[in-house]
Amino acid sequence: MLSACILASCNKEQIECQTPITSDVEVATRAEDRRFHWKCPACGLLNGGWRSKCICRDVAGEYSPDMADLVLQMWLMEQTVITTITVPSNWGGGEPAPGSIQLTDVIFTATAPPEWYETTAAQKYYDQYMNSILITETYKEAFNYAWYKVTHILYPGKHKSFLVESEYDKWMLRQGRNLSGDKGQGLKDGSKAAVKAFANR
Repeated sequence: MLSACILASCNKEQIECQTPITSDVEVATRAEDRRFHWKCPACGLLNGGWRSKCICRDVAGEYSPDMADLVLQMWLMEQTVITTITVPSNWGGGEPAPGSIQLTDVIFTATAPPEWYETTAAQKYYDQYMNSILITETYKEAFNYAWYKVTHILYPGKHKSFLVESEYDKWMLRQGRNLSGDKGQGLKDGSKAAVKAFANR
């Protein structure tokens, strides 16, 4: 049994987790991405979309190291203008700032980009993939995770579209091509949709 840890949910109520969560959960969509969550592959704990690693310090669960690498590379492209904050590793609170995301163990973005990804033009790229009735819950969770992470690290006026597309292509050749199954395909499609939406906004 895991030792107890505290997880802050979207409505800021605290949930005490004593045992792994085993039941399937409905994954939030783009329209509710502030409440997006992912299930830790190691312990089953639900984590906010802004986190790359599980909030439980007893496990080393990370949703996808490959996806984390893409997000980190996108940040490194403009690290001089995208400010970050350091959060103590033993901090068990909620989201550091609305729309921020975790880059490494203790580094979070200090501010979120404007919500360019909520425009009609951007949403059509999301909907192209998510309107199918044939997608699995595993695919949906992975797609939403990738969409959330990539859209929340791309800053209009700071990132150049052609460089973002180039970085994505390099990531696909290095790591993306090795992702497989519903989860792997969801990660590839979600990040691709986000990059295309940003480039064509």
